[in-house]
Amino acid sequence: MRSPTLSASPVDIVVVTWNSAYTLDRCLASLRQYRASNSRLMIIDNASQDSTLEILRAHRDEMSKLIENPANRGFAAACNQGAKSGECSAILFLNPDCEIQAETIPALVSALESDPRIGAVGGRLVSPGGAPQSGFAIRSLPRAMDLCLESLLVNRVFPRNAWNKHYRRFDFVFDKDAEVEQPAGACFMVRRALFEEIGGFDERFHPAWFEDVDLCQRLRSRGARVVYCAGATVVHAGGSSTQSMVAGQASEYFFLNMVRYSRKHFGGAKTVLLRMTLVLGMVMRMLVLTVSPSVGLHRRDADFGERPEGQVREDLQRAYWNVMKGALWQWRP
Repeated sequence: MRSPTLSASPVDIVVVTWNSAYTLDRCLASLRQYRASNSRLMIIDNASQDSTLEILRAHRDEMSKLIENPANRGFAAACNQGAKSGECSAILFLNPDCEIQAETIPALVSALESDPRIGAVGGRLVSPGGAPQSGFAIRSLPRAMDLCLESLLVNRVFPRNAWNKHYRRFDFVFDKDAEVEQPAGACFMVRRALFEEIGGFDERFHPAWFEDVDLCQRLRSRGARVVYCAGATVVHAGGSSTQSMVAGQASEYFFLNMVRYSRKHFGGAKTVLLRMTLVLGMVMRMLVLTVSPSVGLHRRDADFGERPEGQVREDLQRAYWNVMKGALWQWRP
């Protein structure tokens, strides 16, 4: 791929916020320092209830557009809003818990422009300590069995099983550019023409999870290459929005959108199997919750904070029950 310094093409940067105050200052500071003057920054807030809007309004002059949604439209819909507000040939979707570096955007643009067959590029996500985020940053597109094992807690209890190693790409070499199936959507650049051609993100994946997986699947189905750019480093804190969710809520959204993804890409028989494993998996979680003195096993992304353990248990039980109901009766598109 070409040197990042050779490309100065303009980019539309889309950042979607929802209760993101915890990390937003660092994200904006990195954009202020490192984004090119010919780039455009669109920020879409999904009805944040913390101080996110105060921070955004204080930096309003740094943005090409600030959209304040009166309700949480979901990540996919807000990304589509931001994309429609721009006009550059490349769109960078960036999470508010990410900090770009000097080379990030030039490297992504250079990678995208290096081959007309490349439809999207993912960056090198590292933790605040600098370690590559193995198991998250790059994954294979999920197979039906991957989703079933995720549902049944097998990947949680035995993370190094052969299926999970393939799905989460634990063998991935982060120091080299490579064609991949699914880079994380936290830092994801896509060609506008192709993004618009396939209809953008599918807004039915509400409010979050699996919309980026679905997008990669559709890009690849069109024959577009999706690549990883080792030179596009992004410090990714993670979990900026999920910290404000009640216990189990992130898992509820995750698993229900998992069913939606399966219905869309795997068809009826495999989705019936997934539904059954989800019901069994939620029953297992409820049993563990009943006999375990700790709720630690049940953490996914949300921070339980200082909420009483009794309230946490009630929230988790409600979420697991909602997943069971959705697995059995979620038939709408």
